[in-house]
Amino acid sequence: MRSRTGEATTAKIRQVHTDNYGVYGVCKVHAELNRQGHQVARCTVQRLMRQAGLRGTTRGKSSRTTTPPRARTPCRTWSRGHSPRTLRTGCGSPTSPTSAPSPGGSTPRS
Repeated sequence: MRSRTGEATTAKIRQVHTDNYGVYGVCKVHAELNRQGHQVARCTVQRLMRQAGLRGTTRGKSSRTTTPPRARTPCRTWSRGHSPRTLRTGCGSPTSPTSAPSPGGSTPRS
């Protein structure tokens, strides 16, 4: 039943869409069908237009056909504010990799 009524409604939707130069979208097609006496839900018009491949035109910006290249994001260590040369000891204080280990610090015992 749904497919038979859908086919008939799709034919009416196509007619309204082409009569208005293919610029009417879902809302205007729905309003025009209701003015003509064909009571149909907006969501049904939306579904049938999508299945038929019908779209209204939009004002303003045209759709983008290409995407810009992605910007290179910095490494996570730089974004956190740490220098890549800074090492962390077990207690959380930074030390330089060139400095000598402290006598009682956090160096592993052998």
